[in-house]
Amino acid sequence: MTKTIVVLGATRGTGSLVTEALLEKGRRVRVVVRDTEKAHRLFGARVEMRQTDLARPGGALDEALSGADGVIFTAGIPPGFAREASLKAVDYGGLVATVRAAERAGLTGRFVYMTTMGIHRQTWLTRTLNVVKWNLLAWRRAAEEALLGSNLDGAVIRAGLLTNGPSPAGLDLAQGDRPVTLARTLSRADAARVLVAALEVPAGARDVSVFSAAGSPPPSDDALRALLGRGARSA
Repeated sequence: MTKTIVVLGATRGTGSLVTEALLEKGRRVRVVVRDTEKAHRLFGARVEMRQTDLARPGGALDEALSGADGVIFTAGIPPGFAREASLKAVDYGGLVATVRAAERAGLTGRFVYMTTMGIHRQTWLTRTLNVVKWNLLAWRRAAEEALLGSNLDGAVIRAGLLTNGPSPAGLDLAQGDRPVTLARTLSRADAARVLVAALEVPAGARDVSVFSAAGSPPPSDDALRALLGRGARSA
């Protein structure tokens, strides 16, 4: 039977690439979006669509998560300056509301959450981010704790500095958080591959940092799943 995967954050950046990757694999994809017109432009009739604002989801998430076999959450406040109230409402509140809806729906598949590296191991880069997006690190930490402390099969994937270009390099996957540096980048395409691979590994690694590894060949999907299934080392 075709699995139904719910994607939050599907109309922007990594989330749109995740959606396309799932469709290529033959999954039934249900996107939870605020802007349905943009979603129609991107995906047409290839996806199921549910509309809600993660800052004020109400009961819409219960219907969206009903019958889901897995969840990938990449939603967050867009790049640029952001008030703490907005970050708390979306980056934290939206994630927590989705986790609770998944629990109520009896989700047995994985719940994969993309965040940034350096939440716990700060550098000047993450401290700068914490000023531009006021107190983001605290709310992202709280979101992680909500997922990993739930009864779901949760996985936190921590991305390096995201880029939009293709990445011919290999990937470095490490258990737990790692400091962000200018050298630790990750293409959005590779981030999408890792998120989808993590979804496909039940009870796999729960807290992984990932960034490009220069000089190494790109790993196959099988290699990614194997690494995420037994813990994380360089791929």
